[in-house]
Amino acid sequence: MKKQDAIDRFGSVRALAAALGCSTQAISQWGEVVPPLRAFQLKEMADGNQKVGEQQPQQQAVQHG
Repeated sequence: MKKQDAIDRFGSVRALAAALGCSTQAISQWGEVVPPLRAFQLKEMADGNQKVGEQQPQQQAVQHG
């Protein structure tokens, strides 16, 4: 996926950064192509597996006693 396509999909670099939970500076450091793990994250959002701006839930330790 090209970086500009991702920006266009979200409307702005700021909106894309918010959706990914990163800074606009981080996105500015990408080349022309979205890094593989970020591309996967965007694909998951597009497939409905993760909503825009939603953080992955943190797992809580379960104590057995």
